[in-house]
Amino acid sequence: EAEHKLAVAHAGRPHSSTCHSCTDDKHEHSNVGECGNCECARPPKRARVSAASQIKSFVYRSRRAFDPKRFAAAMLERETCPPCIRQVLRSKGYCWLANHCGMAMYWSQAGSHTSLHPIGAWWAEVPRTHWPSPDMPDEILADFAAPFGDRRQELVFIGVGLDVAAISAVMDGCLLGDSEMEDLKQHCTLVEEAFHDDASPGEGVSA
Repeated sequence: EAEHKLAVAHAGRPHSSTCHSCTDDKHEHSNVGECGNCECARPPKRARVSAASQIKSFVYRSRRAFDPKRFAAAMLERETCPPCIRQVLRSKGYCWLANHCGMAMYWSQAGSHTSLHPIGAWWAEVPRTHWPSPDMPDEILADFAAPFGDRRQELVFIGVGLDVAAISAVMDGCLLGDSEMEDLKQHCTLVEEAFHDDASPGEGVSA
């Protein structure tokens, strides 16, 4: 609900109850959208409801790392961002960058404001003896997949009339290719396909 309010706020224009540009006294200036000359008028209620109904969100997921330069060009540098990315109102979530194989990154974007910062090691990098609670493994292991453990892309995109296919294609273009992923194995702690309770992420074997 909060995300929808954010999107509607972006879709609507600020409104002042006093109209300075219109002298026509045949309509209420406080009633939105009745005067085409009222520069202060925001969209009528029907338009605001329509905009809200067009808000959609989707989650982009992948088990491949992002190339940091390709990701920056697509998401961080506004002059090179594709149009489908610029129309996103809000995006956020976990990122796996190839140059930070052991560190989970958190991406956050609201309008033109963006941030990308580390939030801690992926669990695949943490020895099992250092995990905080014996009750956590099942929950943690649900995110594991060999050979890279819980490293992944999990980004939610929110906006009006999002082009899901185009955004997904842009994100796919930021991912490493097959040979790059093979090279990346040399820099990551890998895990076995069968990750048992008595195994440690550091004890995994390379594929």
